[in-house]
This record gives sequence, structure tokens and C-alpha cells, in this order.
Amino acid sequence: MRTDFENSFSFKTVYLRAHSCLQQVLRLVEYVSEGFETERSTVAVFFDVAKAFDRVWHAANRHFIFRHERTHSTRRLIRAGVPQGSTLSPLLYSAYTNDIPRPSSSGVQFVLFADDTALFYGSRNRSTRFTLLPLQRAIDKLGQWFRKWRMEVNPDKSAAIQFKYGKIGNRLIVDKNTPNLKMLDANIPWQRNYKYSGVTLDKNLNFRDHIERVRNTALFY
Repeated sequence: MRTDFENSFSFKTVYLRAHSCLQQVLRLVEYVSEGFETERSTVAVFFDVAKAFDRVWHAANRHFIFRHERTHSTRRLIRAGVPQGSTLSPLLYSAYTNDIPRPSSSGVQFVLFADDTALFYGSRNRSTRFTLLPLQRAIDKLGQWFRKWRMEVNPDKSAAIQFKYGKIGNRLIVDKNTPNLKMLDANIPWQRNYKYSGVTLDKNLNFRDHIERVRNTALFY
């Protein structure tokens, strides 16, 4: 039986029994792979949410006091952040982000694991611009939510990837004359790869970049 917690946050895989970050990665990989088989191009947008757990905003009722031996500081107000190291922190963060806008009818897919947030959409239309339109609408709604709830997104560290089946040697990051997607009027850069939930995804989905990163890490240690 599912708990009330699991029912309330069913669109997430974080902090739920028998769920892990890999489920969201596999969901995206499966979608992109199916697109390769059906000549559907997929664009995914990954968002870097800065210090997400530290920016959970609340009006009042949290204070702290610094103590050293028998000396105490005055009581100070904590304006943001969930308790560090507390078992309540995951629940509080999930509750805080539970109303994050999720695309329902546009075909845009939404994945979330803690602060790892991504949108993706695929189309068989040869024009990448056609694929970007529903994505941009979803990004606009997401940006409004981030602004309302004082969550900071770093567009420079976010990324958009056009997954497209082709030769590995293809040097183009994205089709020529393709415009940038925008988060709160700031350009989201197109990239060849991006590390999402610990897995480096590349535009051809061959995982060479991920294997190379893991190999180098193993050699270092």
C-alpha cells in the first residue's frame, strides 16, 4: 500500500520507497531512445537550481542561537532553509515543491529528483523551432514558479541538449539557426552533454562521455 506521503508526491522519485534517481534518468533515456527508432528528435532542458535546500523560504517561526561553553548569542531569525541533517528536511523540501508546475496536455515531459529538474519534448517535425515552442511555454511557467517561491536558477549552468541520432563525429551541437530557449529572459546554452543525477548524457546518447568520466575518476582514486 502507498503511504499518504507517496500519494502526495507521486510525480517525484526522491525520498520514496523503492525509488531512486536512476528512474528519472531511465525515463529520459527511454524516451530519447524511442525517438531515435521513430525519427523523433528530442530536446531536453536541464536546470541548475542554486542551493535549493537552503532557499526554502518561510515566513517565521525558525530561530537559532549560537552557544560557546557558557556564552550564548542573541536569538536570530532564520528566513530560509530546511534544517540541515534533520530527517524532516526531505519531507519539507518535497512539500515546498509539490505545486511546481507540471505540463499536462502539451506532451512536454517533466522529471524531478530533489533539485535535479528537467523538461523534455520530442517531435518528428524537421524544424527544431517547432519542438521548442511547447518547451518554452513550459519553461516560462516554471520560471514564474521559481520567481514566486524565491528559488534561484542559474541559466549559465543550466543546459539544453538536442538529442539526435547520427554519426558520432557530428560537430554540430544543434541545428543551424536554432534559437536559444530562455529562463526568465536569460539564454539557456546549448551543450553536447550534461551530467544529470550522476549520469553524463550526450547528444547521441552513446554514453562515451559518461564512461570516460567514470574511468578517469576510478584512475584518480
